[in-house]
Amino acid sequence: MEELSLFIVEDRPILAEALAFQLEKLGYRVDGTASSGEEALEKLEILRPDLMILDIDLGEEMSGIDIAQQLRDTEGPPFIFLTGVTDAPTIERAIATNPVAFLQKPVTARRLSAAIDIAIQNLDNDHPARLEQTPPPNPVPVSAREDFIFVRVRNRYVRIAIDEIHYIQADESYSRIHAHDQVHVLSIKLKEIERRLS
Repeated sequence: MEELSLFIVEDRPILAEALAFQLEKLGYRVDGTASSGEEALEKLEILRPDLMILDIDLGEEMSGIDIAQQLRDTEGPPFIFLTGVTDAPTIERAIATNPVAFLQKPVTARRLSAAIDIAIQNLDNDHPARLEQTPPPNPVPVSAREDFIFVRVRNRYVRIAIDEIHYIQADESYSRIHAHDQVHVLSIKLKEIERRLS
């Protein structure tokens, strides 16, 4: 079981540092940061984060939207747009890149946690995130992605490799995932886990 890994692209170092601090305080792992589009694309050739937080306005030639378009073309990691920009043309361009969520500045721990909840839920869906989304009333306890799943444990997501799961046990409207030395009890039926994994 691993923490959800994130990568931050923000041109203002103090904001990137504050965001990384908030993420780590919420129990997530920050694999790195970048302050420009070029730096981000270079680091992403090496790093494989589960999720990115990507500022739209990087104050340079390459915007966050430009990076998102390149990520979409190369099957890069899913991303949450971070923005203080609210003009309609910019938001329309951003939505066209299919982000999994939007996070508006100023960032608070509550907004950050809600954006990650929305992003994890949207990883299972084929629709773009909408600006000003509210968090789901009951955040999804499990979400599948390639060869691992995300499981919600104590208000944060952790990653469990599919091949580390010994078995999943049904218990009425609960399921127990047995992986390594741990058992994760989820308030979701086995049928729903099976649907998400297929």
